[in-house]
Amino acid sequence: MARILIAEDDCRVSSFLERGLRASGFSTVVADDGERAQALGRTDDFDLLILDLGLPEKEGLCVLQELRSRGKMLPVLVLTGRRDRDAATCLNQGADDYMTNLAADTPARSAYGLDGQPEARQEPATPTARRPVNGDDPHAGWRTAFAVVLLTDIVDSTAREVAVGDRAWRELRDRHDRAAHESITRRGGHIIRHTGTGPLATLSEPWAALESAVDFVAEMAEGDLPVRAGMHAGVIETLDDGDVSGVTVNIAAQVHARAEPNEILVSRTVRDLLFGSQLTFVDRGELQLKGLDGAWRIYAVAP
Repeated sequence: MARILIAEDDCRVSSFLERGLRASGFSTVVADDGERAQALGRTDDFDLLILDLGLPEKEGLCVLQELRSRGKMLPVLVLTGRRDRDAATCLNQGADDYMTNLAADTPARSAYGLDGQPEARQEPATPTARRPVNGDDPHAGWRTAFAVVLLTDIVDSTAREVAVGDRAWRELRDRHDRAAHESITRRGGHIIRHTGTGPLATLSEPWAALESAVDFVAEMAEGDLPVRAGMHAGVIETLDDGDVSGVTVNIAAQVHARAEPNEILVSRTVRDLLFGSQLTFVDRGELQLKGLDGAWRIYAVAP
């Protein structure tokens, strides 16, 4: 299965792309800032990078330049709301294609971009998404349900990988993933996918998600491996391949991104669902969600 890295900070756009690509049989990972996109792009885990130019932390053009300067031949499709004046610059810097419109066929065109890989990386043609016709249900194969979405990762993973070396880093990452898997599945949760630096999981109950995160973060702290966790609860969409998408997933990712080392952050929704418990939540202020109107209050779980 071809894997596509989507570097996009607008959750509405990334969710739209994920739906179309996954319906076409692709696996996707979203990076919502330039630093994360660059770190993931350096790996050999992806077959295509869909790159927005207006990313936080690091501009998309800088990400492209960095990858090409390191000899990374990962095919890059620049997909941006900017006008065509940037097209020549991006193509000269090594982009394989440049698109400015989010038309209904964008997922299919993105998938078709795989056919334009450099010759050494060409793969067999892959079926693309199609528009629903004659009453077809565009959501066929999707299931919706309420769930708590939990994400964890190792703090400063890129710097740590460089500091300890590839072999030691793989051991640390495997240790992190095993502990997370045990803590989550023991409480009935499911590991949906790995985001590149940690797992994304779903659980049916907020207390189970929080217990999993508390135990996991404490275990890693005892082993001198700082991690962080974040979660949000709401309706998710589950595809036939078992992956999940939707606004709830994007909000959980943004909450998680604000967590400090050895910290668990939750949205107000999760805090409210746990009203009456013996847990203490510390107000961490408002989070302006990328791609969504308004601000959401977030809370840290007190030790």
